[in-house]
Amino acid sequence: MKKHWFSLLVLILCVAMGLSAQTWSKDETEIRGLIEKFSLMWTAEDGTSIFNQISATDNFIHITPQGPNSKATFPGWFAGVKASSPVVKHTHQVHKIIITNKMAYEFGTIEITMKNGNVAKSEVMNMFVKEATGWRLMLSSPGKPIMDLMAP
Repeated sequence: MKKHWFSLLVLILCVAMGLSAQTWSKDETEIRGLIEKFSLMWTAEDGTSIFNQISATDNFIHITPQGPNSKATFPGWFAGVKASSPVVKHTHQVHKIIITNKMAYEFGTIEITMKNGNVAKSEVMNMFVKEATGWRLMLSSPGKPIMDLMAP
């Protein structure tokens, strides 16, 4: 009899957990997909092609410690990274996504492992814009400078 009650309890807990699981809006799901593609871009053979699929049509900027890259300069910078110290693993953990009308802001943590063995982990802030074709990445910036600006 105890096994039946225990089994019933486990079943109820599984159903309750399934019902309370976080569901994402269509917009958030699309944005998370872009974030996944951005991570894949770093190790893919066709990384520049992925970049062109996910980046905003006109206004795009990628900020690095060495300086910013526009839509026009990013592919050259990216090719230089791939040639000098290729990324072998790029992960991105989303902490929060805020969507307001046609803009979305994402805060997360990335971890990059380079071919030379160097590992870098940092906070990142991404901005997305909703274009006629869907959401696109407009800005990718280290999160620390943004957080420093927002601190009291």
